[in-house]
Amino acid sequence: MPAYSDHLPTIAAAKLLRRQGMMFLLPLAPPITSPIGRSQKKSLLWLTSMLLAVCCFGQPTTSSAANPLLIGVASVPHSLPFFVAEHEGYLASEAPNVKIADCFPGRKCFEQMLAGTVQLSTVADTPIVRASFARSDFAVLATFATSTSDIQLVVAKSTGISSAKQLVDKKVGVIKGSSIDYFLDSVLVFEGVDPNRVEKIDIAPELMATALREQKIDAFALFDPGLTQAIESLGDSVTVLKTPAIYLSTFNLVAPRAALGKMDTDIVKVLRAIEKANLFIKQQPEAAQRILLKRLKITNPASKVVNRKMDYVLLLDQTFIKTLEGEARWFSQQKGFVGVKPANYLDFIYPAPLRQVRPQAVTIVK
Repeated sequence: MPAYSDHLPTIAAAKLLRRQGMMFLLPLAPPITSPIGRSQKKSLLWLTSMLLAVCCFGQPTTSSAANPLLIGVASVPHSLPFFVAEHEGYLASEAPNVKIADCFPGRKCFEQMLAGTVQLSTVADTPIVRASFARSDFAVLATFATSTSDIQLVVAKSTGISSAKQLVDKKVGVIKGSSIDYFLDSVLVFEGVDPNRVEKIDIAPELMATALREQKIDAFALFDPGLTQAIESLGDSVTVLKTPAIYLSTFNLVAPRAALGKMDTDIVKVLRAIEKANLFIKQQPEAAQRILLKRLKITNPASKVVNRKMDYVLLLDQTFIKTLEGEARWFSQQKGFVGVKPANYLDFIYPAPLRQVRPQAVTIVK
């Protein structure tokens, strides 16, 4: 008769498997009263070790519901695919272990990721360029929103300004160091105006309209949702200038470099959810607008404006690299980094997960 202790490994395995929620229709342990030979004992011990391996070591090393993977998602219209993916259950079905952490603006989400507060983040192109001069411990996984017209230049009618050429010696409200700042300089250069001849005033988005109304500035550059809300509050006292479509702004998903490879399974799931959300936005734009309304608490006209301006599609293309390189040259001039060679932005791209989801979207040539 075998001792009870002969069966302990197998019994322990059965209990552990039950705790893991795994049911096996196998005789994990023979009745204690039944005789057992040496060969049978070896077989049982072998089975025990295999089951323990499946239970304890065969699980993928991804985040769990108790310890979710957090994505810092900026509370701006650019993030609509993430809002739709969450609202329509695409994230829950594709990546139930992934949760959205709201933040504002996009660069704050990026800073949280670099600090380790969140594991992924959304961010515009300009903060990527700024960070690239000091560090290289992050990578872009995909661009999910683009626009050539989401930033607008608004002027007070009382100034009589009808063109960006007339902004010389005028005060223009911007968010310094942001994509808005870069947009304004790009427009001025295109119009033949030296950006140094325009006085830039660093103002928070929610204070732009007040500053213009109180004549502290003559104009401002801004994007939605603040842009449309500011225009609505100012009414007929302002004009939106026509500007050339020379800057393709992007919103992107980024990850810490240390996580690349280790977190690919989760990243692929997230991108699949975003791909479904992009299709929803294309096929049901009115429903997407309602989701945006609810999420950002903006007026219906504002949601229509941003939906017309944004293109929501997963990409990693050469145009993005050109945008980063152009901004890097601008940033070098702004900060006086004379002679400092900008980063090779091809080294900041990690296309493997997107290739699994939408291979035709990756056209960057390394």
